Amino acid sequence: MNEHWRSMSSLNQPCFVGYDFIGKMDSLIEDSNMLLDYLEVNETIRFTNFHNYTRYNVSIKDISKKIYSTVSNVKIKKLYDEVYRDDFEAFDYDIPSYINDIILE
Repeated sequence: MNEHWRSMSSLNQPCFVGYDFIGKMDSLIEDSNMLLDYLEVNETIRFTNFHNYTRYNVSIKDISKKIYSTVSNVKIKKLYDEVYRDDFEAFDYDIPSYINDIILE
């Protein structure tokens, strides 16, 4: 499988590597700034805000739902069960309701 689609837990092996910090894309700016504060470099380095989709009046949730609607429920469940379940558990991600409904079928 192409590494861009592999699970983070298989790429980074969080159970075997003693990471000091794990940031999430959901809170990228806050996590990055917290790390910079911890490293005491926040006066010289600051993580800047990235592109904001709200200017297009569409949410990431809406975009995701639209993309997932093009994939069969069987494939979504298989991807979760066989590839990404460990990521959701290891990194404490909430499963979006539109995915969770499929997983629980």
